[in-house]
Amino acid sequence: QMLATLSDESTVEQIAPLLKRIASKYPQAMYFPFRISQRQLRAAVAGNARMSKHLDDMAALLNSKLVDMFIAALDQMTYPKVFVEERFKLIEQQLRKDTRDSRKQA
Repeated sequence: QMLATLSDESTVEQIAPLLKRIASKYPQAMYFPFRISQRQLRAAVAGNARMSKHLDDMAALLNSKLVDMFIAALDQMTYPKVFVEERFKLIEQQLRKDTRDSRKQA
């Protein structure tokens, strides 16, 4: 809930330093909540350099290549049939997009 305050201009200056201290001392406690909410927070503060800087600082504190690799590996764990079906859907979407784009150019 405290992460949501990073998108509130009236409280960000008070809360951001606290969140940064927590992130530096206990990154494992903040990693997943920040990762989940980061996209929404960035959209909410778009165009505000000061607030974006706070998000950048948090992202830097919570940057973990090892955890990112672990999550990527977990994402790959699925039944082969599901994996193949998802990839075929992506290929089909790209082919449809390419077809629409080529029609627009013609």
